[in-house]
Amino acid sequence: MKYNVEIFESNCRVETIEAESKYAAIAMVRNLYEEGEIQLTDENSHVDVDFKII
Repeated sequence: MKYNVEIFESNCRVETIEAESKYAAIAMVRNLYEEGEIQLTDENSHVDVDFKII
């Protein structure tokens, strides 16, 4: 199963990542946040996750 993660800041997509597990996806988002590459500070910022079975 693959997880596709799209990160939006102020309703604009700023990052798209693909992960092998939900834990890897969470770790990638956390690392981006901790490194200051994404902010997620306003009410229009969010992370969308979908998955596909391959």
